[in-house]
Amino acid sequence: MSEPITREPGLSTIHPEWEAFEKQFPIPPLLGSPQQLRELKFPKSNSPPIGFSIRDVQVPGYQGATNQLRLYTPDNSSEPLPIVI
Repeated sequence: MSEPITREPGLSTIHPEWEAFEKQFPIPPLLGSPQQLRELKFPKSNSPPIGFSIRDVQVPGYQGATNQLRLYTPDNSSEPLPIVI
């Protein structure tokens, strides 16, 4: 029969090479929700693209819910243009 594997209780020791690696690349603390961290890394520009104006509209949805819709309208348009969804 094989002998049971036993180890001392507690956490194992970290190899000094890993400790040196961790000091070179410290992990920043996560302050905020994932959405807040995403907005810090990829900030949204609220300015409309050049030549367009933006209008936010709420439209009725399924079972009384409302959906958000953002309309981009060209500033210089003399005729109706197709809609892109």
